[in-house]
Amino acid sequence: ARFRYSAFTAGASLPWRFTPATLRGASLLAGPRLSALFVERRFELALAPPGQSWFTLAPGLLLGASLPLGARFTAGAELHLDFAVVRVDGENRSSGLGELLLGAGYRF
Repeated sequence: ARFRYSAFTAGASLPWRFTPATLRGASLLAGPRLSALFVERRFELALAPPGQSWFTLAPGLLLGASLPLGARFTAGAELHLDFAVVRVDGENRSSGLGELLLGAGYRF
């Protein structure tokens, strides 16, 4: 059966920044992360039950890098890896989640 789903996440992390001299100003980030995850599933059938939703906390890891682009500009990337247990159809199922964030910044 066809279905639609929505997922919302929010998280907090405590990364440590490493700036090795060999990387010429670039920084590496690594640390623990805790995410809150809300998932909702709705079936596209007339006889299907109403939508199902789940909320869980997911421990994880943050990895990242920041690269200076001149005196004030920076480019960065972060990888968030989370592990969650979600109840689907009456059974607990474990899932891995990941997201990659890319960004640009300006230092004052």
